[in-house]
Amino acid sequence: MKWFLAVLLFCLAPVAGAAPVTVTSGEHQGFTRLVFDYGTPVDWRFGRTDDGYELALGGTSPAYDLRGVFRLIGRSRLAAIWADPGSGNLRIGIACACHAIPFEFRPGIVVVDLRDGAPPAGSSFETALDGGSPDRLAARDHPRPRPRPAERPAGYDWLDLARNEPAPRAPILPLPVDPGLEPLRDLLLQQMGRGAAQGVVRMEQPPAGPGQPLPDFPSAQVRIGGGPPSALEPADALHGDLGAEGAACIAPDRLEFSAWADDRPVHEQWAEAMAGLSTEFDRTDPVALTRATRFLLALGFGAEARQLLRAFPEDLPDRALWEALARILDDEPGTTTVLAGQTACDGPAAMWSFLAEDKVTPDGFRRADAILLAFSALPLRLRVLLGPRLAERFIAAGDAESARAIRDAILRADPRTEGTTALIDAEISHETGDPAAAEAMLQSVVDAGGPESIDALMRLVVLRAGRGLPVDPALVPVLEAAVQERHGTTAEPQAQAALVLARAASGDPAGALASLPSAPETAPAVWALLAGLGSDRQVLELAVPQVADPAAPGTRAILARRLLDLGMRDAALAWGGAGPTGDVLLDARLDLARDDPRSALRGLAGDRDAAALPLRIAATAALGDHAGEARLLDESGDQTGAARALARGALWPELAAGPESAWQAVARDLSAPAGEVSDAGDLARAAALVDAVAGSRSAISTLLAETALP
Repeated sequence: MKWFLAVLLFCLAPVAGAAPVTVTSGEHQGFTRLVFDYGTPVDWRFGRTDDGYELALGGTSPAYDLRGVFRLIGRSRLAAIWADPGSGNLRIGIACACHAIPFEFRPGIVVVDLRDGAPPAGSSFETALDGGSPDRLAARDHPRPRPRPAERPAGYDWLDLARNEPAPRAPILPLPVDPGLEPLRDLLLQQMGRGAAQGVVRMEQPPAGPGQPLPDFPSAQVRIGGGPPSALEPADALHGDLGAEGAACIAPDRLEFSAWADDRPVHEQWAEAMAGLSTEFDRTDPVALTRATRFLLALGFGAEARQLLRAFPEDLPDRALWEALARILDDEPGTTTVLAGQTACDGPAAMWSFLAEDKVTPDGFRRADAILLAFSALPLRLRVLLGPRLAERFIAAGDAESARAIRDAILRADPRTEGTTALIDAEISHETGDPAAAEAMLQSVVDAGGPESIDALMRLVVLRAGRGLPVDPALVPVLEAAVQERHGTTAEPQAQAALVLARAASGDPAGALASLPSAPETAPAVWALLAGLGSDRQVLELAVPQVADPAAPGTRAILARRLLDLGMRDAALAWGGAGPTGDVLLDARLDLARDDPRSALRGLAGDRDAAALPLRIAATAALGDHAGEARLLDESGDQTGAARALARGALWPELAAGPESAWQAVARDLSAPAGEVSDAGDLARAAALVDAVAGSRSAISTLLAETALP
């Protein structure tokens, strides 16, 4: 028994240690916290290294999941974190004048705080794991500046010689090109081009004095500068001052919405913000226009800000940026280049660029941590305005965790925003595979009757229609009023779409089809609701005269099946199309409707499902294979039908050899050869034939009395 337990523990040990250790982080006032959740108590040690600290465990070192370490923190204290490939220990690189204080929060959870300032005197964590002292770690040769000499010797100034050349120089003739140097030349050009793209190398003309010619050799136009810092950064690190496409990020002070308006009532700030737009001779004051435009943007008034810019067409540096922000605030479509490629930035430009993207894809690069920090710094009114949209974009990108962070940032600021956060929760539940919970959340917002109730109602209708569920007809008048309220605004298309879907899901598909021009994007959903919820009469009235191109393939298949059940062969073939529908049984039915039983049998080959058997029987019968039809009918348990199939094919020997039935006597008489009476005369043979005919007549009469041929 002990041997068995030992083997079992040995086999389970790799499974238990297979899950990586999740490392989370958080930024706090004065320190950065790292949390290591091992799941079970561990024997850990912590010590100093040349570039930071090292965390070691007794026994086998586990794998670490470090993907979310820099989600919510920057690199001001923690420069890098990685698992040492040699020892398996976790290495922590620091980038500040700070120290680490580790402790065990509870068995299995180790916490490391990177705190600002010098470590406490006698801290045991400032000693290396091998017992080395801090003095040994600090005993490194730091370069010191050399004393300046009393008299600086004159150096070789090639630029001065180029500018102050006493006599004209002979033209520099090109040297003959050595083919062996061509690879080196190509490599240098490639490296110089890469350096110029990264900002390390800058191509420029050297300054020249009055009347002095520029040097005519290309090397005088090259400047070498210090490149971006790369110490303690992973190989694929992006610099926060560059966008995803290499463009410079918009400075944070150009997007500091919290500084453009304060917490006073709007009417108290309005006059102050709008004062002094025009000066003497009706000239625009750029400072006043900047202040007024930023004030309107901070209030969320995008249309008003654009109107102000049109009224005062002053050429300001941030004019294009303000117009782009105004469109984002009003949720108006429009292409803008000023915010393109900024989602990789560290500052608030990442959030506004994310909101400006036309299409969000899960594989697109974005700095979720920078977006969340920028959103948290917005005034509450803008958080309530932009939060749902931002959460929807995170959900579309497959990042439900960031969407929840948006929701928490709104609710923490003001508990009265429960309606807005409920909309975000419903969207998260729907996208994560729990539509029932999303529907319950939206219904609670609708029942509460707050300012978000109409938005919740529209989302509820769209959610139920997308699931093919009916909608209460009483909601249609409410949505009609919502369309009237939003007429001429950017919210009108959303209300129109919800109204069309509500009509289709509430039993009025004809009204929904009639109103499709107001929301043409809902056409596939309307036809799907007709196919799933429409009555037979509605299907005959709306689906027989026409075939809708926008209908999805699944919808077309459902309508084709329903029309076949109703006996509308031609309409079913029109909806089913010429190609396969993806449903083997439906394709077989359509092939039979086209009088193509061979294609039906090919499609059903190998399908032994009970639902496919009647179609195989029908296709076999259509081919005139009565023996095969009889076998399939006998396989289905319909012996009477099998006998009828044999009779239709005049297969009397097979019918006579079958089970006892009314058919068997007739088949026996018809399959038996006429009797020969060799020793009798003609009279005897005639009497025998009469007796046989009488027997057959009696058997046929009995058969006709018991059954009838179809």
